[in-house]
Amino acid sequence: MDNHDLMKKLMSNRSKWGFIWIIISSTLWGLSYVPKEVIWYVEPLGPLWDAGGVPLFEGSIVASALQALFFGVFIVLLWSTVNGKSREAVRTLVTWPVSKWFFVSAIFGGLMAMFGSTLATAYVGADYASAIALLSATAGTLYGKFFLREKLTFPSVLGMLIMTVGGILVIDPVAMMEELSNPDGKEGVLVGYFGGIMSAIGWGIESCYNVRGLEMSDNEATTPSRYIWECLIWLFIIMPIVCLIVGINDGFDALYGTLWSCLTSPVMWSLTLITVLSLGIADSLLHKGYILLGAGRGLAMNAIYAPISLLALWVFLKDYEISIWLIIGSVICIIGTFIIYWNKEEFDETVRDIEDGETI
Repeated sequence: MDNHDLMKKLMSNRSKWGFIWIIISSTLWGLSYVPKEVIWYVEPLGPLWDAGGVPLFEGSIVASALQALFFGVFIVLLWSTVNGKSREAVRTLVTWPVSKWFFVSAIFGGLMAMFGSTLATAYVGADYASAIALLSATAGTLYGKFFLREKLTFPSVLGMLIMTVGGILVIDPVAMMEELSNPDGKEGVLVGYFGGIMSAIGWGIESCYNVRGLEMSDNEATTPSRYIWECLIWLFIIMPIVCLIVGINDGFDALYGTLWSCLTSPVMWSLTLITVLSLGIADSLLHKGYILLGAGRGLAMNAIYAPISLLALWVFLKDYEISIWLIIGSVICIIGTFIIYWNKEEFDETVRDIEDGETI
């Protein structure tokens, strides 16, 4: 076996393992939408969902901060400890040249994407939140082209165009306008639709910063850093600012009071823990896929989570209605992702569009 054949085999193994990690990640990611939906059926977030409007928006902030808190605690204590990377995780967090990439990642992936997905779930539904996030592959591929200088091939462009069509069907503009014009509809539903778009853009951009940080640190140590930053930003920056805006007493009770009620509720505690464990492990495995496939391709392959989430919602929540247009749009998006991935010959020695000896 000459060097060319050896390199070809190495690249084939790289794409195979990248695919395996992302398949497992997408399965766990899809299943997480069930507990993310159910938290709005139980105390203390259930009454906020019934109220809609501003209370529901404040509840979405609490739900996002609660998930970030659980991520920061359990991912550090469980995932890093099990993998023997506790010291490396702490070292990654306190080393700013490395940690800064995950700080930015926490802003786009947490404050923008995770919060946007929570808004979409609360105001519209977990099915929409799951499906619209498919467009993160398009956002990640485009941003990765300019930020990471990843190669943008014809199949990539074609796949993104197809996914855009699917995304339009997922949003279903006609039904959206009817819902927005319905005086008896849920107050603030436009916030949910906008939140879904936030999640798609945020997760796409986040993937690129994750890739840059992963080039400097151990994969098993990076996930805790990402979620600790998100936890700190929510609890000590965003929530205090919101309290100042709405009034110290009212804001503190609405946000920190509700957060404490969630922490002392066994049902909410359990649902959040299930969500965090599935999403946390999925995200760590997704990071492995980024290293092997690149940000755009990694996000594209992760799109398999969408049909898994829709099936899980239908199986576990028997009365859950899923729009036929949402299903069709999701299928079209997934076809687009496979067009991006299909040509395995494009997995050459690098996914970056750089010259020999050039650095970025």
